[in-house]
Amino acid sequence: MNLDNIDITVNHQTPAQALNLGLITARRYYPTLFIAGLAAITPFFCLAVLLVLLFDANIAASLLIWWAKPYYDRVILSPGSRLLFRENVSFGDIIRSLKTALSPGLFANLTWQRFSLIRGLTLPVSLLEKQTGQAYRQRVKIIGRKGKAGMSSATVVLLHFDLLLYINFFLLLMMLLPDSQRSAIWELFSNKNSADMARWFVIMTLFFQSVACLIIEVFYVMIGFMLYLNSRIISEGWGIELGFKRTAERLAGLSKKILLLFHGVGLALLLGLTAVPSSAVSADEAQIVIHPEKDKAQLKTILQNPNINPYTKVTRWEEKQPKKPEKKEKKDWENREMHLDAIAVIMKLLIIVAVTTVVLWGLYRYRAFWQLIGGKKKTEADAPQILFGLAVTPDSLPKNIAQAAQVLWQQQDFSGVLSLLYRSCLSGLINDYQADIKESHTEGDCLHIGQLHLSAEKYHYFSQLTALWQNVVYAHQPPEAGRVKTMINRWQSVFAEHSNTEASNEA
Repeated sequence: MNLDNIDITVNHQTPAQALNLGLITARRYYPTLFIAGLAAITPFFCLAVLLVLLFDANIAASLLIWWAKPYYDRVILSPGSRLLFRENVSFGDIIRSLKTALSPGLFANLTWQRFSLIRGLTLPVSLLEKQTGQAYRQRVKIIGRKGKAGMSSATVVLLHFDLLLYINFFLLLMMLLPDSQRSAIWELFSNKNSADMARWFVIMTLFFQSVACLIIEVFYVMIGFMLYLNSRIISEGWGIELGFKRTAERLAGLSKKILLLFHGVGLALLLGLTAVPSSAVSADEAQIVIHPEKDKAQLKTILQNPNINPYTKVTRWEEKQPKKPEKKEKKDWENREMHLDAIAVIMKLLIIVAVTTVVLWGLYRYRAFWQLIGGKKKTEADAPQILFGLAVTPDSLPKNIAQAAQVLWQQQDFSGVLSLLYRSCLSGLINDYQADIKESHTEGDCLHIGQLHLSAEKYHYFSQLTALWQNVVYAHQPPEAGRVKTMINRWQSVFAEHSNTEASNEA
C-alpha cells in the first residue's frame, strides 16, 4: 500500500468516526462496487432459479444466495481497496476479481467463520495480506483490538437493514397491485392448480433477496475495510510515518532556500568589501569617542522624565482570592448511563407509537367484525340493491341457483353462469351474514369483508369466483367451459346447506 496515494486523511480516529468514513467512501465509489457485487451474485441467483424450476427447492435456493455472502464481499473488496488508493478499476479488473476472490480463506469464510460478527474486519487480512494459519490469527488479534466492537455493532445493524429492505420490496409490490389482486398473491402458495405461478413468485422473492443483499453488502464491506485501516493507522503509526515524510520534504526544500540565501549574503559582503576603500572613511567618524558612564547617567535622567516614562512602581496589599474548585469531569460510565437513559426513553416512545398505530389500524381494518360482534343488524332499507351494476336482492335471483346455473351452462352462456353465482354470493353475504357492504364498495372490498364472515372453504371459493368474474368483465377474457363447470359443482357442495335452508323457507 502506497500511503502517499491514499484518498483519505490518515489520522487517529474513533471506531464511530471510522464507521462513518466507511459509509462515505461506499457512497463515493458505489457505482463501481455495485457492478462488482452484481457480477458476483448473478451466477448464484441463476443457480437458485434452476433449483426452484427443476427441483422445487425453494428454501435451498434462498439459503444459497444468503450463504454465499462472503464471496460477494471478497469480490467487492478487491476493487474497493484499489479505488481508495486512487487506482483505476476497469470492468476487466472486476471480472478478474471474481477469480481473485477464490483465493485461500474463502473456505474458512463459508464454513466456521460464516457467522462471525467481525468477518468484515478480518476479510482484508486474508484477501489483501494473504495471511493464513498462525500468522492470520495473530494478525486478527492485533487488528481486532480497536475495531472489533465497531464491526460487531455494524454487522447487527446492517443485518436488520437488509431484512427491512427485503420486506419493503414486498410492501412496494403490494402497493402497486390493485385491491382485487392483493389477496390472490398469497393464494399462489396454497393453490395446487397454479404451481407455475407459485414458482415465479418464489423467483421474484429470490430477486428481492438478491437486490437487498447487494445494496447492503457494499456498505458492509467498506465499513469493515475502513475499520481495518483505522486499526493499522493506530497500531503501525501511519500518521507518524506520513508526518516524518512531509517534514523531511519540507526541510529539504527549506535547506535549498537557506543555502541560496547564504550564497547571496556572502556574495554581497564580498562585493561590499572590494568596492569601498579604507580611505573613504571620514575623519569625523574616526574621531568619535565613547563615554559609557556619562551616557548611562544621561539615559537615566531621560527615563525619569514623566512625559517620556509614565509608568511607576507601586507596592500595596491585596486580598488573596481563594481558588475555585475545578469541576470534576463526569466519568465515562456516568456519560454512558445518561446516553442509555436517553435511548431507553426514545425506544419507549417508539414502542408506544408503534403499538398505538397497530391497534388503530386493526380497529379500522376489522371494523366490520367489531360491528358484527356489537350486534348491529342490517335492515332491508340499509342493504344495497345493486353492486357495481349487479342486482343482489333475493328477489332478483332464481329460487334454485344450481339448477339455473346448469341451464345457462348448457346454453354455453358461461358469463351468465359466473354472474349468477357471483350475485348469489354477494346476496348471501348481505342478507344471510349481515355483512356491512355498501354500494360504494368494489369487488376487492367485498372480498376483504367476506373473509371476516365466511369459512375458509367458502372464502376460498368466493375469491376464485371473484377473480374469474373480473377477468370476464374487465379483461374481456372468456372463461373456460371446464372451469365454469367446476365452479358450478363446487357451489353445490360448498353452499349446499345454504341452498337447503332457502328451500325449506320456501316450503
